Amino acid sequence: MAFDFSAGMLARARQRLSTPNASLAMMDVTRPWPIADQSVNLVAGNLILEHVTDLTAVFAQIARCLAPHGRFFLSELHPFKQYLGGRAKFTQANGQTEIPAYTHHTAEFWQAATQHGFRLIHFNEWWHPHDTQQPPRLISFLFEIDRDGR
Repeated sequence: MAFDFSAGMLARARQRLSTPNASLAMMDVTRPWPIADQSVNLVAGNLILEHVTDLTAVFAQIARCLAPHGRFFLSELHPFKQYLGGRAKFTQANGQTEIPAYTHHTAEFWQAATQHGFRLIHFNEWWHPHDTQQPPRLISFLFEIDRDGR
């Protein structure tokens, strides 16, 4: 199941889907999710939390939905890129639209994760191949929910 608050982004996702097993829904990810407790093994978020003011509501929903040892992969615009004015942009036939975004420092992702019982499995920063001397473009985390204290 995939969520987005934008009908346009969901339409683009539908065009790119290669599996009939996926479903898409328009919703606010900071509100309760229509997914049973501890029922999924993986949640992936891509360039979504930059559009959310408070990370804790989203991390709480993810923690609730993940089965024991379930994983959460997150990829976001790197805060360093945002410090320099980088923002999400959506190109349409009538031009570019800049989407409102909030800068979350790396520590905010870490704090929201640990507050909801996650431990960090992997962390990475991603550069565009032509901009390796510039700040990283993306930041990614792989978290695992720790339900049994290990």
